[in-house]
Amino acid sequence: MHPVIVFTSQTGFTRRYAEYIANRLDCPLVNLADNPRFDPEGYDAVVFCGWFHAASLKGADWARRAMAARPEISFAVVGVGATPMPCNLWPESEHIAAFRRSFPEKDYSDLAFFYAQGGFDFDRLGLPDKLAMRLFFKMQRKQAETDPQAADMLRHMEPGYFDAVNFACLEKLFAYLSDSMG
Repeated sequence: MHPVIVFTSQTGFTRRYAEYIANRLDCPLVNLADNPRFDPEGYDAVVFCGWFHAASLKGADWARRAMAARPEISFAVVGVGATPMPCNLWPESEHIAAFRRSFPEKDYSDLAFFYAQGGFDFDRLGLPDKLAMRLFFKMQRKQAETDPQAADMLRHMEPGYFDAVNFACLEKLFAYLSDSMG
């Protein structure tokens, strides 16, 4: 297997996962911020790491173009978000639904997807995202009165920073890579 890890990151949590994967696989790491037109020609596998923003995956447009241009290359996607790993409050179906907004089932039925909880760093957001998050927190406060999921989200995010990076959640990715990409 001759893979490359390609990522996009706003606040650094996705970067940490991408760096960990690249180090563990001893392969190149490409930041789309530095190389937005990266062509994975010459690699037989790509692990794309993107972050969820407004229920879609940032960088998915690059990944879709790369998959269309290089159908001979195997792709896997790691989506990093602020919501917890699948649990009672946050079932896996919610992560998959967000993933499918960027990679619809009808077009990407065989695309492997893995979720990793990252974190939240309000201070590293751009101004438009800071304004949107303030509005989001206001809406969540009202909703949290009756919705435990909203209360959980607010508890973690409203203080402005939390770090839930856990590299152990990538073990399913490494098993997949070992089994299906050689």
